[in-house]
Amino acid sequence: MDLPAAKPCDFAYVLKVAGAGLKPVKVAVVPEPIRPDAQGNLTLPADAAEVQGAKLAVEERGGRPNLGFWDDAAEYASWTVSFPSAGTYEVTGSIAAAIGESALVIEIPGQQVAAKIAKTRSWDDFRSARLGKLQVAQGGTLVLKARPRDAASWKAINLRSLRLTRAPGAAPK
Repeated sequence: MDLPAAKPCDFAYVLKVAGAGLKPVKVAVVPEPIRPDAQGNLTLPADAAEVQGAKLAVEERGGRPNLGFWDDAAEYASWTVSFPSAGTYEVTGSIAAAIGESALVIEIPGQQVAAKIAKTRSWDDFRSARLGKLQVAQGGTLVLKARPRDAASWKAINLRSLRLTRAPGAAPK
């Protein structure tokens, strides 16, 4: 290994590793958790989701991002969420479902809620859908997933965002 005689500055160092048969290593990116607002509510936007699947992707409709091309029931989206404390959260979603009624599951480790998604007029016709209540057992960082309930009931949807609203009387700590 050859190093320069004098360091180029006080704070940055670069090493070049060379050799036969070396391959690039994919570096895992740890997402920054989504944190609640002052009232303890959480908004999970489409462009902050980690998507799992070949076609599911962030697109733009009406100048706002959404998860689209969600044709495959094996694909899903997830968000890393920081819950300040235990509590009950009402889950709603901003969803368009132009093909027909579908069924979506929202889950955190150890718990899930499933809800029917009503057909909308078009892929741009986003409507607020009540998806159920999640009971968070304790504060901490959790991964929340949105996934099709099953292949038989799945019809493609566009998901603009999820909103977790803290139940009344359950003040954030």
